[in-house]
Amino acid sequence: MSSTVSIATLTLLTLTGCGGETSSATPGTSVAAQATTVAAKATTGFTKDPCSLLTSAEIAQALGADATAAPSTGAVGQKKCDWNLPGDTTGIPGLSLSYFSPSLATAFANAMHRHEPLAQNERQVDVGDGAILETAASIIDVLVGDSVFRVTGYSQHPISDDTLTSLARAAAARLP
Repeated sequence: MSSTVSIATLTLLTLTGCGGETSSATPGTSVAAQATTVAAKATTGFTKDPCSLLTSAEIAQALGADATAAPSTGAVGQKKCDWNLPGDTTGIPGLSLSYFSPSLATAFANAMHRHEPLAQNERQVDVGDGAILETAASIIDVLVGDSVFRVTGYSQHPISDDTLTSLARAAAARLP
């Protein structure tokens, strides 16, 4: 059994609070209060609206139809944009772009600089200051400066690895 941790696992651990930061929550603190604390810490170096990083034409080409952009805040407080297809009643977007916290960006950059081993379904791609494409999951995580964003394609609207990489490259080019 290997003792190495893939970039995707490192990302997941950081997002779920297992990245080495100590919690300031005290015993008996409500889940809502803890979530508020996590959301307050989940700021990002990106200030642009994530919905502005991809054009309507790029989204339509990727999804095969026009989609409506819906800005929101993710579960841990990150800025997010979901693109929803008309008539889709699943509640699952066709595509999303999310920003992640500076602590995740630091962990991601450190792992890339240490050349952490990639999982079998991951490959490094030339986007931004470094990116990892998770081929089986239709996810690409991209480092730009001191921040990370993620583009996710969902299984009900399959997006090829090349298209996902092109979308990430376009979004990265629109960031400072």
